[in-house]
Amino acid sequence: MITFNSNLRDALRLNNNTTFWCLKLYYNDESAFVGVSDTDRDDGSDFYHGVVTDFGELIQNLDYFSFTTSISNMTIKIANTHNSIQGGRFSDLLSSNNFANRKWELFQCINGLTFDTAANQIGTGVISGDFKYNRNEIILDLLDKTGTFHDQIPTNKVSNSAAPKQNAGKPIPIAYGDFDSKLNVDSVPSNFATAMPGSRFPAIIDQSWNASDDKVVARPDSVALHTLSASKIYQYKDNVFTAISSSNCAVSTSDPSVKFSGNTQLFYPPAVNDSNLYDGNFSSGSGRSITASNGSATIGFSLPKLKDLGTISGIKLFCSFTSMTSGGSADAFTFRDANNTSNSVNISFADDALEQSITIPLTGGNLIFDGDEQTGFTMEGDYEFFLQKNSGTIQALFKDVILEFTITAEQDYTQKINQIREFENETQFIMKNDKMMPVIRKTLRDSQEIVKPASVEYVYCAGKGRKYGSWIDDTGDNDRNNGYDQNDLIENPIYIIEDILRTELSVTNIDDSSFDAAGNTTDGKILNVFDDAATDVKFAFSQYKFIDSQELIDKIAKLCGSYVFLSGNGDFKIQTLERPEDYNSSDVVKTIDYNKITLDKIELTPVNSVRNKIVLNYNFDYGTEDTIDSTQATNSTSQGTSVNGVGQVLTLELDTNKIIDNTTADNVVSYLAKINGTRKITIMFDSPTAIYNGLEIGDMINFENFDSEIKLYGAAMDSTNNIFMITQTSKRPNGCEFLCVEVSD
Repeated sequence: MITFNSNLRDALRLNNNTTFWCLKLYYNDESAFVGVSDTDRDDGSDFYHGVVTDFGELIQNLDYFSFTTSISNMTIKIANTHNSIQGGRFSDLLSSNNFANRKWELFQCINGLTFDTAANQIGTGVISGDFKYNRNEIILDLLDKTGTFHDQIPTNKVSNSAAPKQNAGKPIPIAYGDFDSKLNVDSVPSNFATAMPGSRFPAIIDQSWNASDDKVVARPDSVALHTLSASKIYQYKDNVFTAISSSNCAVSTSDPSVKFSGNTQLFYPPAVNDSNLYDGNFSSGSGRSITASNGSATIGFSLPKLKDLGTISGIKLFCSFTSMTSGGSADAFTFRDANNTSNSVNISFADDALEQSITIPLTGGNLIFDGDEQTGFTMEGDYEFFLQKNSGTIQALFKDVILEFTITAEQDYTQKINQIREFENETQFIMKNDKMMPVIRKTLRDSQEIVKPASVEYVYCAGKGRKYGSWIDDTGDNDRNNGYDQNDLIENPIYIIEDILRTELSVTNIDDSSFDAAGNTTDGKILNVFDDAATDVKFAFSQYKFIDSQELIDKIAKLCGSYVFLSGNGDFKIQTLERPEDYNSSDVVKTIDYNKITLDKIELTPVNSVRNKIVLNYNFDYGTEDTIDSTQATNSTSQGTSVNGVGQVLTLELDTNKIIDNTTADNVVSYLAKINGTRKITIMFDSPTAIYNGLEIGDMINFENFDSEIKLYGAAMDSTNNIFMITQTSKRPNGCEFLCVEVSD
């Protein structure tokens, strides 16, 4: 809501005051304006020419179900008669005053008060350059200003001349959230960290070869990131991720970059198993134990046919155990080929051997993987852990296991490049034939064989994205208290939106109080959207392709139940729609007196807007460019045949690359099933005075003195508990028409 100047608020409560609008039309460098109104008006500092014959309506819209907003253009009519303004026609001003693409500002006014007080501004935007006029009238379109802030993002592109040709002009990605940690599981042991990242986001190669570093250079973002690790950089080829050897890799977070060379990589083959040995879940190992009691026991997994990725130079088996219990040491504990049990390698059995790295021999006798299998990557088959205790009982409780292959990648890696050497560009002279002769500058070219990928456009990082700047603590005139600090990781979608506005679009006119009300860690409205603590709301994505910034913000806003719009005072605001059960009277910013309005109509949102089954496909794989996981939620009441049901299943399916966390995804579908699952009561009403003209889309209202004979589809209006959100405003100088939708239970 626009908080009008207190004097104006008091005056608007009086029925005998005449309200009006004053409009500033800026021109040229916007240091001056032409003021217009419906009649000549002078507030002592500025004069407003009484040439406006029709202001039209200032309209804002909010789409309840799609979480998008819009501001309609406003068309005004101005008298263009002889001597109507400054001794001539308004159209005469166009010869010296260029209004096109300059700003306009609209103020709600009343006699006796300063007209252009900033708090009384109800609209701003850009003046259209399409002036239409005749001898009597000029028609002027006042445009929404939102589009002037939005742009194609990411705004930074690959421009390095040393970039691969196919990458020239492509965007340098934007990265948010935690891809580093494997979510929804207990902490990952260090041996498994490279093999089992949370996910991976792309870094675009912008230098095929940096001669000073002898490395390829890739960029995951253009501003500082929270975390990057040299041990978690990957290449993707033939549907397989391989980790670049950390010894050949260097990373920087301040000026985000990944630099790498060589063709030594780590490959972690997939496994098939019924015992959950090989699943990346490090919670205490229910169903993953092996127990030998007066004998032996086995537990195992299978390897499929693997892709030939190069030459294998080493194989390790990583084992993580919850415990090793009872009976002292084992008589035997080995990892072996299930079909040729003599081919095995020993494993330690001791309470202090819960994390083990076991080297699997590549040469010699009793090989688990023989030479032909190593050469052809033909390791398909069954493998098992064997535990023996001839007397007594003994048990090993697994967390997880994984194989690591060190390979030398061969395909498309070795290349020759030309190195250019030049003398300094200066004039030198030598004595020749008793004359001083100038030295000719020479350029020498030679070839150097280097090891680098020939056709790779991206590498991939399991790190953490952007971190908060100083703006999260202080925006200059306001000390913020939202639970986040500078350099914290940005995961909260509310503040991801704010960072896009600030960092990518350089927007400074942001109502940070509305963002903090939505996103703060203590009582931010987002907590009720996700029905969870702020620390459990985890968005993570890379914007590695061009997109319109408004489209990106709308996509994020929908997943966190929020509406982003440009307020009448010119600031970006955000309003978050909570779950129906979370609303109470404290959310109401204005109580509407039924005696001061005209009730136009009461109706329900259309049946075709109902969606009572929500399917969310998430956890985007940037290699395959497809989602991996899916979750869903239903609204059974809506699907049923009761008075609140529609008697059918109506599905909304969403694909998103914004979420990789299971808990966040589950909470999103639960929320959307509640919001979209029922038809909503809407009320349209008209205020014949400007008393409510400070209200904006997204504001929460209730009603008092409502006619008791008018029921809301059979139920009496509850002045306290029936809470509505304004979804449309159509403002006039002396009043407004509103459309609102019920948000409470």
